[in-house]
Amino acid sequence: MREGIPAARSLARAAHGPGPVRRRYALLRRHGEETAVLVLFPLFPPAGGERDRAEGSLEVLPPGTRRLPWAGLPAPVGIVELYGDIDGLEPGEGGAAAGAVEGAPDDPSRPVVVPWTEGRPLWPLHGYDPVRPEDARDREYFTALLS
Repeated sequence: MREGIPAARSLARAAHGPGPVRRRYALLRRHGEETAVLVLFPLFPPAGGERDRAEGSLEVLPPGTRRLPWAGLPAPVGIVELYGDIDGLEPGEGGAAAGAVEGAPDDPSRPVVVPWTEGRPLWPLHGYDPVRPEDARDREYFTALLS
């Protein structure tokens, strides 16, 4: 994502842009950092008892103050509405984002998506990141989040 005023404009457009695409989420905190991560899942679990697989993630700024950064975070699990550059995200039941984006989290080609939950936005640090289980970097990232 860009920095400064261009980033603010891009986030404002995304927050009030097309959508919403609804997803289930699990909210995780990165150890040793003031960052929260929304791990996104299809709205409806797979049929036939298959295991649920994450389809994307978004690192977001905690909404609290410098003293209490975690104050105001939403529930650890729930439903989130995604607004913004959601062309690759299908509304409804889910499915992975089309055309997984390779590269660093701050790659400008990643879709700018602003999640809304409990009536307010959570501002993302980077663009939407599709989960690629075959990618060693993704496996390491999620292993670190869960440790």
